[in-house]
Amino acid sequence: MRRSSGKTVAGNAYPGLDTYGWEAVRGELAGLPGGRGLNIAHEAVDRHANGPRRDHLALRWLGKDGAVRDFTYVDLIGLHEALGVEIPEADYGQLTTLADIIRYISDRLR
Repeated sequence: MRRSSGKTVAGNAYPGLDTYGWEAVRGELAGLPGGRGLNIAHEAVDRHANGPRRDHLALRWLGKDGAVRDFTYVDLIGLHEALGVEIPEADYGQLTTLADIIRYISDRLR
């Protein structure tokens, strides 16, 4: 594997990842309340915002001017509620980069 620094590193950062199957991964995910399936937003934010990690750092934004903004899991829930933009599952496929997501949300806030 080649890192952005140009250095080559051996193997995987997570030993056994190559043989780590879906069943093992599924066992580590909370799933939606009521067993309604999986949702990445719930796995990445909601379950932490509603638990003991609620005030832990979830996202650190680094501005081009050197500004730094930290967001906890609870902060991310607050941003979502303030924006009021729901993303239907049918649109997930078009949101593959952060720029796509920003453009998508911006279009809906106009």
